Amino acid sequence: MWASIFGYKWGFGKCLAKLDIGQFSLTANIGHRWQWSNGLNVTARFGAGYGSYSVSSKQTGPVADEAIVASKQALAMIPLEIDSELGVGFSF
Repeated sequence: MWASIFGYKWGFGKCLAKLDIGQFSLTANIGHRWQWSNGLNVTARFGAGYGSYSVSSKQTGPVADEAIVASKQALAMIPLEIDSELGVGFSF
């Protein structure tokens, strides 16, 4: 199963079905922005929440169906969405 999902991206195997993968996520963030009088600012933020994936294909047939099922099984194990930011900027 894992080779069929990750094999093409890692450089071995071949792509047998093109999949459309979408994600819906709901994330709560907490963070802080420090702003100085010279315009420099630093932002630190972290968030976590729920992420749901949808997998489909415009192709039909048993190969596409197998790829959809394998991808859904792999993505179902990670419903957690994590988001973070550490940025330095300048405001004017």
